[in-house]
Parts: sequence; C-alpha cells; structure tokens
Amino acid sequence: MPFSLKNIDNLLKKKEVNIKYSISSDLTFDNFATLSNATNKDVSFFHNLKYKNDLINTKSAACFIRESDRNLIPNDCLAIITDDPYKSFITALNLLNPKIKSNGTISNNSIIDKNTKIGKNVEIQDNVTIKNNVKINNNVIIFSNTVIDENVFIDDNASIGFNCSISNTYIGKNCTIQSGVIIGSTGFGFAISDDNFIETRHLGKVLIGDNVRIGSNSTIARGTLDDTIVGNNVRIDNLCHIAHNVKIGNNCILAGQCGIAGSTTLGDRVIAGGQVGISGHLKIGNNVQIAAKSGVIKDISDNGIVGGYPAMNIRDWHRNTINKKRKINNES
Repeated sequence: MPFSLKNIDNLLKKKEVNIKYSISSDLTFDNFATLSNATNKDVSFFHNLKYKNDLINTKSAACFIRESDRNLIPNDCLAIITDDPYKSFITALNLLNPKIKSNGTISNNSIIDKNTKIGKNVEIQDNVTIKNNVKINNNVIIFSNTVIDENVFIDDNASIGFNCSISNTYIGKNCTIQSGVIIGSTGFGFAISDDNFIETRHLGKVLIGDNVRIGSNSTIARGTLDDTIVGNNVRIDNLCHIAHNVKIGNNCILAGQCGIAGSTTLGDRVIAGGQVGISGHLKIGNNVQIAAKSGVIKDISDNGIVGGYPAMNIRDWHRNTINKKRKINNES
C-alpha cells in the first residue's frame, strides 16, 4: 500500500525521531528497499561509506541520510535528513509494516488441558498442544504444531512460532519465539561411573525476560537445580544453544550458531559474533565483545574485546595473525 512522506514524518515524531526534507510531504512511495535494488518509488537509507557507490548509482526516490553525507546523494533522490539513518529507516519500516497481532481465535483442532488459564484475545492455531499448569496472558499468538508442556507461563503480547516445544519456562512480555525453538528441555548433565553415564535429573526452569527475541531452531536448556536465565531485551539468533544454568544479562546479542556451555554467566550488553563458543563455568563481564568464530575458555573482564582461539585481546589476536602470515610468506 502506498504511503506518503507525511505518513513517515508523523509516525517518526511519535517515536521522537526527527527528520528534515526539502519538498512537499505529499510525495508518495510504494515500498522500502536497499540502495542497489530500489526503484523510483522506493525509500532507502545510507549510513556507511562502504556503500558510497550504491548511493551514487541508486534509483531510489528518497533516502534517509546524514547531513554530512548529503552531497553524495543523486539529484533525483530526495534527501531525508536524520542523525541516525539506519535507525530512522528501520523505525519507519516497522511502523508501516507492523507485526502480526492476535485475532483472538482458538482452533478447535488444538488440544488444551482443562486447567490451562488463558487471557484475553489469545490466538491458538491448529494442532497446538497445551498441557497441565500452563498460564497464557493477553494478546498471545501460538502458531501451529507447537507444544506447550507443563509449568509454562507466557506473558502479554508474546508470539510463539510454528513447531516449538516449550516446558518449565517463564516467558516475559513482548517476546518473539521463532519457529522450531526448544526451551526447557533437559540439559547435558551426567556423572561418569566406570563405563556408565548417570543422567542428572533437572529441576530448574528457564526464565526469559521482557522484549526477548529467540531465533529459529535455537535451544535453551532448563537449569539443573538453579534456573537458566535470559535477561530483558536480549537478541538470540538462529541455531544458538544455551546450556543449563547459563545466565545472560540484559541487552545482549548472540549471533547465529553461538553456543554457551553450562553455568556460564554473561553480564549486560555482551555481543558475540557468529559461531562463538563459550566454555562452562565462566564469567563474562559487562560490555564485552567477542569476534566471530572465537573460542572463549577463560573469564573476560568488563569492556573486554576478544577474538581467536583461545580468545585473547583483539589487538593481540590481530598481531598474532599478521605475524603468522609474515612467517608463512617468508618460508615460502
């Protein structure tokens, strides 16, 4: 559906995002697009000089851009001036393309235990199974073929994707659980006796804070005795594994295929790149950044930036990489 520059301006003002532009606010657009794929009816954004050539050659009708970069924009592309082009673009895109809301319908093809407590305007789709001692608050959506096992609480405005399995879990407000996620399963804990493995019964739960997003096919194991905890406003990408008793602070980001072994604690605002592995029983401080494919085998203090295997200070890692390359070149 077409939208106007005025629509964008009004919506962004509600989010306290200010923009400036030089022509009539009645100008209309059809869609949002990247600089390289945009047409003369699309809106795009520019925030990184890496994409300078894309900006120069873009066919976009308008572009979110900083004042300092305005001279790079083509003459037939409207500059929408903002302090943070990417944030403004994403905010406008999300506001004009809101996420799916519950329709309040509960499918007759679902199986719901009689003791389940369901709030207002909850949507439960086909072939969902909900077992004993489950409470679901208002405006929740549970998509088809998902199993909500015993002892689960789902707070307001949560969305649980297709083919999920959730048990022994508290899910906070405004959470999005994408398809194929497993939460609350038994962790990887056992004692070794001679040639036998004695499995550990897990009694803990998984506690997930508010505004958390968990990507497809990720798993979070329940705690052994204590709980596994995921803080508020955490982003976990696809195919991640969070082991038993792990504690993740607020505002953390874990990219795809990260794995965190049991009983490790992450502070607030930790960022881990793709395929990072973190050993068990470690303490990762606040504001730590971990480069992709790194292996963390010891504690990291607050504000640390590390990379490599074993993970070390990022400058030392880069220096070692350069030295190794020089050595190989000299020997060849």
